[in-house]
Amino acid sequence: MANSDQTFSKGFEMRVREDFAEAEGAVKSASSRLEADPAIFRRLKREHGEMANLMKQIFGADVAVRISLFPKLARELRAHGFAEEHSVYRWLARYGATREGAASSARTHQDLEALLGTLERADFATDAWMKDFGLLMAVTQRHFAEEENHLMPHAQELMDDTDFAAMDASYQAAKGLKAAN
Repeated sequence: MANSDQTFSKGFEMRVREDFAEAEGAVKSASSRLEADPAIFRRLKREHGEMANLMKQIFGADVAVRISLFPKLARELRAHGFAEEHSVYRWLARYGATREGAASSARTHQDLEALLGTLERADFATDAWMKDFGLLMAVTQRHFAEEENHLMPHAQELMDDTDFAAMDASYQAAKGLKAAN
């Protein structure tokens, strides 16, 4: 009986942790609306917040939580990165002021993919896994900050509402394509 209570507790804990991740993303999105960001940037910031929260939950968690939440984080990071590369960065590469930032962000995605692969192959219970996960967190947080504090503001100086709407539609289509695979 105690075992089923523990299973219920772990399942409930996972749902609560995922709900907190979504809430953090919603807060980031609301903040973005107050700053009058285009819809695509509100979407990206919301997703950044959700993934950052998942990383925080995994980092301070026991092995069972790591095993449960890490696959979701990996899927989200991969889908987000794929969609950014196939939409957002392609748009930003059209402008001299954002071309190198977009290329640098795409290279960071390659680094993140390598870290995800390392983590997926490693033992979740080891100190080495936690060290590599800490590196993943640091690289991801720096990447999010670079996009939000540099790329997005530069893009807002260069692009108009029509461009942002097209970028958003392209992002959603690319993310849907990645999710389907």
